[in-house]
This record gives sequence, structure tokens and C-alpha cells, in this order.
Amino acid sequence: MLNQKGFVTSEFLIAVIIAFGLTILTFAMTFTLSIVEVAQYIVYSSSRAHAAANLNIDAQRKAAEMKYDSLLKGPVFAPLFSNGWFQLSGTGQGSGSMPRLEIRSGGGENYLSDYSKQGADEEKKNSLQGVRATFQSNLLELKLPLVGTISPEDDGFRARLTAMLIREVSLQECQKFMEDRVQALWSLGGGRPNRFKKNQTTDVPWEDNGC
Repeated sequence: MLNQKGFVTSEFLIAVIIAFGLTILTFAMTFTLSIVEVAQYIVYSSSRAHAAANLNIDAQRKAAEMKYDSLLKGPVFAPLFSNGWFQLSGTGQGSGSMPRLEIRSGGGENYLSDYSKQGADEEKKNSLQGVRATFQSNLLELKLPLVGTISPEDDGFRARLTAMLIREVSLQECQKFMEDRVQALWSLGGGRPNRFKKNQTTDVPWEDNGC
């Protein structure tokens, strides 16, 4: 071979293509992680609204959904989840394959079966409550040169973001607790305190310390 010009051209092109592909992958990964932090903030803010005391459990759940929608559909964060690159659960019945926002308020409705071994940590079941959303990154479903697709075969690049905050007792639950406690006090000792009970209407339940 008398002329060696362009001898390493093929190797150079392969190296440039690989470097270009890795650059795209690095950008996609870092940008996805940034959006995950935004989504986690939305979920946490919703869980905080859910945890605050309210009239009843339904009002607490509604407050969480309203906070979630105000952030997800607001002018600041809405462009991040409406460009097709990323998806986040909605408060409706779900969009396509995306599950809806989950709100579990305790009292048997918790994440114990998802984050604990079966039959274990029963005493922690009341703390495993809060808000959970599903996040999906369509941006990571790439096909790199000389590598091919990097998408997994199951649900793609999908993760569940959870914010667990113990819910404050609602006003309805607190009043019911006080009413039950009054009846329990009158029933002590086989009901002997009933002789001091003049009129049933004089029993007024009061919240002392939020139950």
C-alpha cells in the first residue's frame, strides 16, 4: 500500500459517533434526574396538604388533589410534562397506561404491602400513608448509534415517587373519638357512674389536644 492517507478515518468516525451518543445519553440522564426532583417536590407538596388537619378525610384528600393539580398544571411546571418527554400521574382515571395519583390516608389504606414484608412491621402501618405518583421518562427511550435501543423490556423508564407524611386527625374523627370516650367513661365499673348522669344532652364533647 503506497498511500496511507485516511487510514484512521473509519476509527475516527466510530469514536466520534460513540462520543456523540454518550453525550446525548448523559444529557438525557442529567435532565431526567432534574425533572425527577421537580416531580418529587410536587408529590411532597401534595402530601403536605393531605397531612394537614381538615373537616374530614375526604376534605384532606381533596386538598391534596387540588395542590397536585395546581402545581402540575400551573404555568411553571406544566411545560415540563406536556412536551412528550416526561409523564406524571394525573388525578383522573389515568392517561393511557399511566396510573392515576394514589392517596392513602391510613386506617387500613396504606403502603404496608408495597414497602414491607408480609406480616412484618404491623406497628408501622399508620406511618406508611401519603401520596404517590408514577413518573415516566420518554426521553430515555433512545436508540444510540452502534448500540441500539437502551429501553428495558418491561415498563420502560418508569418509577413511583412517594411522599409519606402522617396525616393529622380530621375534625370529624376527633369529635367521634371524643364521643366514644364519653360513652366509655360512663360505662366504667359496669355503668356505676351513670347515677351521676342527670341529662344525656349535657354531655358535650370537646377537643382537648387534637386527639
